[in-house]
Parts: sequence; structure tokens; C-alpha cells
Amino acid sequence: MEKSRIRTYFSAVGLCYFAFSVVTLAAQMVILFLLRAAGNPSLGTTASMALSMASMYLAGFPVCLFLLRKIPKCPVSERDRIRPMSAGQLALCLLISVGVMEAGNLIGNGLMAVTSLILGRQVENTVVSMVLDGDLIPVILFSAVLAPIFEELMFRKLLIDRIRMFGDRTAILVSGVMFGLIHGNFYQFFYACGLGMIFAYVYLRTGAVKNTIGLHMVINLLGGVVGAVLLKWISAGGGTYL
Repeated sequence: MEKSRIRTYFSAVGLCYFAFSVVTLAAQMVILFLLRAAGNPSLGTTASMALSMASMYLAGFPVCLFLLRKIPKCPVSERDRIRPMSAGQLALCLLISVGVMEAGNLIGNGLMAVTSLILGRQVENTVVSMVLDGDLIPVILFSAVLAPIFEELMFRKLLIDRIRMFGDRTAILVSGVMFGLIHGNFYQFFYACGLGMIFAYVYLRTGAVKNTIGLHMVINLLGGVVGAVLLKWISAGGGTYL
């Protein structure tokens, strides 16, 4: 394929995800405007999470899906044939994912610490604040159930099925970088990018998005929910908070 056609193709794919971001933001603004007009100027943490999820998955995702379906899937060649992974291999991928998540988290936090010093003020990690301040059950539902399902559909199945003809390395890189970028902050970018590449490899290898959804759920449960529980427990002086 000529370079100009490749650029056009990737631009079309990128436009689908740009539309997702625009529609999501627009939906949030409209809902907030209506709430304020109805006399609700502010939302609690759980309500804010619900608003974010609803905007992404009930507004942005359908638009992205509609546009992506206009781009044909790439045929799977003999070279790209799927090979199931054993439970042990998936467990190894999970261990690697935990290491990548921790390394990426250190890089992101380090970068933002330097940024805070330069700016002379603390750059808040809004995701951590939301998880810590939110109720446990909604946090589990949003971060460990809904997010892995929709994100794996968007950034593994729907995306990779349309770009794998450019090679596995390209598909893995694009999937990881786009997954990192969609998080919208440097606290999450590095570990999300690394995890996205691992999940992309697993999807390319197995052809089963359920595997990456499962890995994603466990990672979010460990990194988000369990971490939040421990931090809340520590901040409560070791007492109960549930």
C-alpha cells in the first residue's frame, strides 16, 4: 500500500477515536448544563464517575463503533493464525502486566512530580482522588467491570481487527499508544501504554478478546480497587470504613 493511502487509512481510524472523545466531552457538558439548570450545581464523586462512564459508553462508544464499522476488517492470513494460550501463559502475561503497570506508574508519578515542582503547585491525580473518595461498589463496577469490557472492545478488537494488515508490531504499538492517550493524563499514560501493548499481543496471539478483558479486569481490580481499599484503610488508622 502506498504511503499516502496508509496515511489516509490511519487518519480515518484516528478520526473514529477523535469522534469518541468529542462526543464524550459534549455529552458531559450537556448533562452538566442540564443538571445545573435543574438546580444541581455540583456532583458527588460517585455521580461524577457515573456521568463519565455514561458519556463514554452510552454516547461516545456507539458513535465510535458506527464509524469503525465503515472501515472493513483485515483478513487474517495464515501467518497471523491464532494460537490459544494456556492458563500458565496467561498467568505469566498477568505477572508481566503487573510489573509494567508498576514501572509505568513510577514514570508517570515521577514526571508529574517534576511538573509540580516546575509549576510551583501540585498537579492533582484526579483518577486516584475519584477512586479514593468514591463508594466501593460503584468503583468496582466502573473500574473493574465496565471499563475493561468497553476499553478492550475499542482498543483491541475493533482497532486491531482493522490495522493488523500493517503487521503485528505496528498493531501492538498503535493499540498501546492510543490506549495511553485516551486516558488524557501523564499519570496514567505510561502504564496504560505498556499494558495496552501487552493486551494487544495477547489478542493478536489468541484472537479472543475475552482473554484481554479478563486480564484487564484483574489489573484494574489490583491496581485500582485493592489499592484504594488499602489506602482508605491506612488513612482510617486501620479501622473499618465500609
